[in-house]
Amino acid sequence: MAERIVIDTDVLASEISTLGSVRSMTVTDQTPTMSSQGQTARVAAGLAALFMDLDAALNSLIDNTSAFLTNVMDGFVDADETAAAVVAQLDQEVGL
Repeated sequence: MAERIVIDTDVLASEISTLGSVRSMTVTDQTPTMSSQGQTARVAAGLAALFMDLDAALNSLIDNTSAFLTNVMDGFVDADETAAAVVAQLDQEVGL
């Protein structure tokens, strides 16, 4: 027996909006300037570079998740509209 999948498009749209808000809060490229050239400065620069890489990966994850959820929502709405059109056509043919 097929399992029923229920998608609440209002919740999905809300979560997509939340992802957009999170995306806008991400760090901009602010590579620190180092006034010294010691070991601590090199480690700090390395950490800053890793942080920027992490930020870029997180941005990519958010963008891809948002795109996926948008596609799911659009596909669900399209399928729902198609099913409604088929039911309406059957109703006309049967005369209900």
